[in-house]
Amino acid sequence: MTPKPRLYFLSADSELKGFGLVVHPSGAKSYVVRYYTPSGRDRRMKLGAHGELTPDRARKQAADVLARVRAPASETGSRRFETS
Repeated sequence: MTPKPRLYFLSADSELKGFGLVVHPSGAKSYVVRYYTPSGRDRRMKLGAHGELTPDRARKQAADVLARVRAPASETGSRRFETS
């Protein structure tokens, strides 16, 4: 994968909408999950660097983040959450 002059997002999974890879101009790659807040704001959360995090582990973390984002506030206690 050749870096481009600008940061870009690659959708890495057809089954898990929002999970992908961000490629920086330096060539660094990071797994991210993209989601929308209840108010409609577009958000991206970095899960970890490619190489430090396996694709399977990143996919699982993305699924967990999306489940928490989509859960009603009463189930999570808050719309904000901490990632591990």
